[in-house]
Amino acid sequence: MVMCYHITMTGNPMFDKILLGANGAVAILAAGLVFYAHNGIKRPPTDQKSEEASLIQTAELENQIKPFEIKKMIVNLYSEGSRLRYLDIDMGILPFKEGDLAVIKEREYLFKTKLIEIAGGMTPDDLTSITGKILLETRLKKATNEALGAPVVKKIYFAKFVVQ
Repeated sequence: MVMCYHITMTGNPMFDKILLGANGAVAILAAGLVFYAHNGIKRPPTDQKSEEASLIQTAELENQIKPFEIKKMIVNLYSEGSRLRYLDIDMGILPFKEGDLAVIKEREYLFKTKLIEIAGGMTPDDLTSITGKILLETRLKKATNEALGAPVVKKIYFAKFVVQ
């Protein structure tokens, strides 16, 4: 698409030359900015070795922290029919830092309460899918971290997850 525009001359030859010069300078400046944006701004290349070392270090640290286990919880689920549905669950709560394990142990009731609130509001069909389990983990992690006032919970593992 070619854009054309018409510059109205004022009749004053000196002023017309100044206008044409300013218009040309703006066009050259715009072309220079476009060229610089496409060619001048480059992201630094990713250092593959340092990224790999960082991932390995993170995985090693994660494996050193043992998750806090909450065994055998049964949560009643919302069901439209007369049949009672429930979730039988065992879970492990992995903290960000080793020191956060004490916080999790002290506030175990908070995790149980939030699990009952969140899972109780979900349908059995929601929980039987993979996305439902991920959604439950995400909601539970977000709710507990908000209630604790700091990011304490990094991951939640489900050791047993049975919807009846």
